[in-house]
Amino acid sequence: MQALQDISSEAHAELSEAHILSTVIDRVPGQYGAEGAAVFVVEGGGRVRASGVRGIPDAVIEAVEASRSWVIDIARDEDASDRMFAAERVVDDQRLAVFHDVARAHGMGESGILIIPLTGREQTVGLVVLTFANG
Repeated sequence: MQALQDISSEAHAELSEAHILSTVIDRVPGQYGAEGAAVFVVEGGGRVRASGVRGIPDAVIEAVEASRSWVIDIARDEDASDRMFAAERVVDDQRLAVFHDVARAHGMGESGILIIPLTGREQTVGLVVLTFANG
């Protein structure tokens, strides 16, 4: 966790959204051994928009952007430790059922996933998504 805090502090020092996004997308996956990363921002009505992506197929990103309630459900999951959500395999977790078909079609069905809600003022304002190869 110290590495993530160091990256966050460095990005915060620049105070530009573009720098923060590039820092997260370029450095966080390497720190945690992730093969893919995305940062989503929650917009009006609960929709999410990808602000930065690396190593995750466009079709998967589009499926996430098309699903409104999913973000709210994940962020409110009482079982999530510190509001993070993890699944060893995308296709094994029912909370990700809406993404099973697109994940399989684009070679991510067997991938592990970590979703970290970004919160501010007691609401979810975005998500960091990391994907991991299994096997």
